[in-house]
Amino acid sequence: MSQADGALNGTLASNVTRIFTPDVGLTTGALFLMAIIPIYIGAHKSIKALKESLEPDATDITVFRRDEAVMLPIYASCALFGIFLVFKIFAAEHINMLLSIYALLIGTYTVFFLIRSHAVRLFPRHLRNTHFTLILTESESDSPIPQKESGRFQFERRDAVPLAIALSVGLVYVCSKHWVANNIISIAIAIAGIEHLHLDRAINGCVLLCGLFVYDVFWVFGTGVMVFVATNFDAPVKVVFPRDFLTNGFFSKDVGMLGLGDIVVPGIFLALLLRFDNKLDRNGSRLYFWTGYVAYIIGLLATFAVLYIFRHAQPALLYLVPTCLGFPLAMALIKGDFNELMAYKDIPLEVEERLGCSIPLVLPLLPSFLRIFIDLPVLSFFSCGVQLLVFLSLVDALQNASATWNWVAFLLL
Repeated sequence: MSQADGALNGTLASNVTRIFTPDVGLTTGALFLMAIIPIYIGAHKSIKALKESLEPDATDITVFRRDEAVMLPIYASCALFGIFLVFKIFAAEHINMLLSIYALLIGTYTVFFLIRSHAVRLFPRHLRNTHFTLILTESESDSPIPQKESGRFQFERRDAVPLAIALSVGLVYVCSKHWVANNIISIAIAIAGIEHLHLDRAINGCVLLCGLFVYDVFWVFGTGVMVFVATNFDAPVKVVFPRDFLTNGFFSKDVGMLGLGDIVVPGIFLALLLRFDNKLDRNGSRLYFWTGYVAYIIGLLATFAVLYIFRHAQPALLYLVPTCLGFPLAMALIKGDFNELMAYKDIPLEVEERLGCSIPLVLPLLPSFLRIFIDLPVLSFFSCGVQLLVFLSLVDALQNASATWNWVAFLLL
């Protein structure tokens, strides 16, 4: 989705010894690990998420069906161009103000659930643990009697420990925009995305990856929009690492980056392959997952190699999609499992209808009671650019009553 932005620092392909400096190697290795580790963790967590989704009231996963797979690149383009317009028209401080609010919410929530099962062990054993359930209901404006349950959120007293840790990470990011806090939040979002975004069929995964392949190539090579947005969109939607870490350490500002889309999009397909392996149950073999995983590694290394040689931002999906699709599908043909893979469906129809995603897409990263109040434009592929544009039009118009064009933009949207 987003491009891989290089760890290269001032060298040409002809000077190979300068390309592979210690700083370049460290940056490449760090970005590489921050890409492959979330995929492995998220894919394995998706198995548990799938089992939990089969419960009657579960809403923990979002299912990509054929229509969403076909339309997603179009809506992603709308959002990308909308964000591009926002940065071209409005003051950066207004954009960063809004993004900081969402980063705090998203970061706190995703980090909280990522570390919850481990951090609760730090809760003092001599204190009594208490369970709470928060239920939100809806009713007609003239009726005090609740008619519909809007959301349910369960928590415990011992959740205070992971909540404090997660909130601290979110606040550090909002206050300092430090790259370490950014990476913690981004990795948590990537794992949650791979865990909770499920493809209903392998064929739809192929459609999704091919569509986003065209999207990525067009917006990186065809225009400068992708590069501009990726380098100016100050939100935890990418993993980063300093290009000069060995010189400036943790206080470095010059960073290389890899967009979360280049992790999550192939990751949800690899998670499907892992669940397919789980269904085949061939003495614990994970043949198709490991084939796809190795293919992702090869594609990612190819991205970095081309990036260093040509010194130009690369659409990572240009290299990841052919490998992540080609290797597993070729293996399925060799093993005689191709038809079974294409027909594989691990989500019952009734569950799919209940959990199917809608456009504009919102990743299921916030509890249901928060989704009532907020649509997460930072992560919604369609509404992201539009809602930011509306909000910032209003902010600028209120600050400058003579800025008529801002009001026009606001009214049109």
